[in-house]
Amino acid sequence: MMPRDKLPSKDFGEMDAYLAEGRSIGGLSGSPIFVRNTVVMPIPGPKGKVIYSSGLGAIHFLGLMHGHWEVPGSFSTTEQAEAVNMGVSIIVPAKKILEVLYHPELVALRKENVEEQKRSKYPTMNSSFSAKPLSKEEFEAMLKKVSRKKSDQK
Repeated sequence: MMPRDKLPSKDFGEMDAYLAEGRSIGGLSGSPIFVRNTVVMPIPGPKGKVIYSSGLGAIHFLGLMHGHWEVPGSFSTTEQAEAVNMGVSIIVPAKKILEVLYHPELVALRKENVEEQKRSKYPTMNSSFSAKPLSKEEFEAMLKKVSRKKSDQK
């Protein structure tokens, strides 16, 4: 179910989300959810009769598993709610994840971090950074720093 309106949730109020029929058990939160198109193609058959052939199409990232869906105030006990909602999962849409990842504040922090790493003499995770290779002496000095025993650090 891909509703246009926000869905009520027990702990987070109304939220933009999708609902999926599928297992919702502890530990799945944060798991990626993918969907695949079903392709149906008409094919000319014998005597001009159309035959339909179906297959699997492209895979798309739908979002992340949030947990199981409970309508607030709909059941008197938790056991009843768990039994009924066991197979309905909330999925946070991919567009919401992108909004968070590309929030201007986070983008600025990432750029600042990359610039800071470029200024340091240590390698960075940014593939656009081109550091000069370490000399043997520099490598050995760094290795000694990270491999000191606790007794050496007194």
